[in-house]
Amino acid sequence: MNFNSNFTSGAFFLLFTGASFAMALSHLPATTAQLETPSAEALLKGAWAPKFEDQLNKALPVATASRNFWGGAEYAAFHDGRKGVVTGLDGWLFTSEEFSCPARYETNLAENLAYIEKTAARAKVAVVLIPAKARVYAAQTGKEMPPCRKWLYDEAMSFLKLRNIEAPQLLPAMTGRDGVFLKTDTHWSPAGARIAAQEISLLLADAGFEKHAYRTKSGDMKERAGDLTRYVPGVDFEKDKYPAFTTAEEVTVAAAGAAQDLFGTAAPPVTLVGTSYSANPDWHFEGFLKESLQADVLNMADEGQGPFTVMDAYLESTAWKENPPALIVWEIPERYLLMPHGVPPV
Repeated sequence: MNFNSNFTSGAFFLLFTGASFAMALSHLPATTAQLETPSAEALLKGAWAPKFEDQLNKALPVATASRNFWGGAEYAAFHDGRKGVVTGLDGWLFTSEEFSCPARYETNLAENLAYIEKTAARAKVAVVLIPAKARVYAAQTGKEMPPCRKWLYDEAMSFLKLRNIEAPQLLPAMTGRDGVFLKTDTHWSPAGARIAAQEISLLLADAGFEKHAYRTKSGDMKERAGDLTRYVPGVDFEKDKYPAFTTAEEVTVAAAGAAQDLFGTAAPPVTLVGTSYSANPDWHFEGFLKESLQADVLNMADEGQGPFTVMDAYLESTAWKENPPALIVWEIPERYLLMPHGVPPV
């Protein structure tokens, strides 16, 4: 945002604050009339202030609607989202994490890559490095990535290749294809998850474990709002620009004849570790992996933890210690590489 935008947005904030203050003053008599006269002790200990605030909010029945209205007006004027989102072109939204350079990002990157290498020395790992949405759909961002992220994907893939760590090249597989990421959501779409699963199966054609046939069927359509829309003030006024999206509820099942063979096996030969890209059933990455790899998959992914913390937990689990799989598919969104190991994004 440039100086003029900052100045105008600041003026808008002062106008909103002044209007809010005036409204609060107009409701002071009604508010104080509902409260007992505070004692000196209550004022000193802060016991009266929360009661006053609660009563004032009740006396301002339009407070929430007012905040939403002014938030929508500010977005319409300046096209700014709240902290957490970057507004792109034509209704595209991106997480601000893909445009930031965190403190100590070089150290974080070195530590995270070293952790991947250390983990790959303990187990057979295929790293699914998911390219940033802002990289795949750069033309829709309307802005440049910061220097710390510009070559991040290529550098990380080179690191993995030099150390013989299996990792499908998802960037060329996704570039130029519509719908692999959701327009108003942080995550990939089921179509993007399917591409990743297919690329893994091509890379691991001779994985060495017993194969069983799986088939995926599309079920009912499900509608939901993109998770990034919650950072857009007044989004209710922009429903045409940020509509809800629909995805099919995919179902993956063992093919006829394979179900009997699967029954009673000690443990799936493949474990999936990762973030909400893998844990959230809406994207159906686990099912697509079963279909593409022709193998059962134990899903140990978790939401809101980050890919490295989730791997920490898995390597300490009974599932790993008692039944290590033939393959760990480790899903890592690119943006996590610059974050501290144990700190999930906000």
